[in-house]
Amino acid sequence: MSELALGQIKGLTVNSNIVTVPSGHTLYAPGHVLQVVSAVKTDIYTMTSSTWTNVPNLSVTITPKSSSSKFLLLANVPITNFTGGRGVHMKFAGGNTAGFIGDASSNRIRSGASSAYNTEKFTTSFGLNYLDSPATTSPITYTIQIRVGETGTAAVNLSAVDGDTGDYGRPVSSFTVMEIAA
Repeated sequence: MSELALGQIKGLTVNSNIVTVPSGHTLYAPGHVLQVVSAVKTDIYTMTSSTWTNVPNLSVTITPKSSSSKFLLLANVPITNFTGGRGVHMKFAGGNTAGFIGDASSNRIRSGASSAYNTEKFTTSFGLNYLDSPATTSPITYTIQIRVGETGTAAVNLSAVDGDTGDYGRPVSSFTVMEIAA
């Protein structure tokens, strides 16, 4: 392996001072983002399962550039809870996220309702993040999963336009995964 030591790299003025890494080559700089993949869900998804269920269109597949990379998972999912006080839970699945389940410090967020009655709606925008270390260069599929606490119904991306009075627009869900060089 050759080593080039220098104090500064500059792009050429004729290339607008841009330094380009050719296609098929990778610049390795620890702490920098190597790639970003994301998914956006704009439609409504309704579910009644008390077992973990993938939210359709909220999954991403990423092929790591290095087995030492870290993956920053970021999600924002508006969920309407029709289950009363039984709650709705959300978590990441895929990679090494299975070890990230617990009660007080977990990758699950619980949304309770303002009333114990199933007729009451309670909407929460679930914000969730996690730093994963999968230690592989094989493709990884990360997904967002939800479940209701017991019997009941939950809806992703439901808005006031979908049944209530007022025109508030429909919320959207987003899921982003960034590979970070270690």
